Amino acid sequence: MSTGTIAFATIHRVGDGLPLVAVNDFNPNQDGLFEAQRSIKRLCKRLEDFPERCTIQSDSYSIYWMSTRTVSFIAVTISPYPQVLTFSFLQNIQKEFLLTYGDKKINFTKRPYAFIDFGATLEKFRHKYNNTRSLATRIENLSHLSQDLKIRPPFQVSEVDIQPTARHYGISEIRNTIRPTVNPNRRLIPVSWLDSLAVLLCVVCAVINLARGMSVINDGHLVTHKASPYTYGATFMTSSILWLLQIYSIFYYTKWRRRLTFVTSAWIIMSLFYTHQLRNLYQMSFHLCSACFTTYIILTRTLQQKLPDYNV
Repeated sequence: MSTGTIAFATIHRVGDGLPLVAVNDFNPNQDGLFEAQRSIKRLCKRLEDFPERCTIQSDSYSIYWMSTRTVSFIAVTISPYPQVLTFSFLQNIQKEFLLTYGDKKINFTKRPYAFIDFGATLEKFRHKYNNTRSLATRIENLSHLSQDLKIRPPFQVSEVDIQPTARHYGISEIRNTIRPTVNPNRRLIPVSWLDSLAVLLCVVCAVINLARGMSVINDGHLVTHKASPYTYGATFMTSSILWLLQIYSIFYYTKWRRRLTFVTSAWIIMSLFYTHQLRNLYQMSFHLCSACFTTYIILTRTLQQKLPDYNV
């Protein structure tokens, strides 16, 4: 190739490097692309170790990637190709991909190339950015991105850095300072109707447990079971507090959010079975289903991804 182009692009999950989408319309033996593929395979195992924007430069090709907390978007260009256009390309496919699928589908997929249907969109953007007749116009329209790249240039990675045994203490430090700019406030995604339903169930369960706890304590002389009515009452009221804690976990992100959710859910279920003698089958089923559903909602609510608006 006499002029620079975007040779191919791939999308991978950050946590485990699982390939989600790839464009394979290229000759791997041309211009060192086979070696670029090998580098990407090594890189995908180390995506968590690098900052938000990075690049690997070689004589015949360049690898660029942008990562959110869950997904990494990778492009290989044949030198020379403008860096600003490459990152504009990556930001466009990032926006399109995240808006199309969302974090929940991405986090729960198990099969490689599960979103292969997105390949057509990926290929459309690649052809658009390889249209040499409009390259100059596109660069002129990307002044904001050009300025951003001057202020925050992509981190330069070498082939040694992506080796399995490479030391990357410096890279980890840079990752910790740069990647949080994707979402400095660590806010969760907007509340959906399912999330609202989970909150409603938590409120209902909390009120029911509070009312039952007060009733058991006030009418303890009527309880015929061996356990003390105050023990039952304290268990009901503790469950009420735990349900309110689940509401907090739905709305707010904390470092220990997942562990806290599992522990809270386990206590709720144990309290439910401890007080089973004071509940009927319908009450047991309602509380158990509500606990499982709420736990699922909390675990699937992810952090927002800030989508830069650098359109061409």
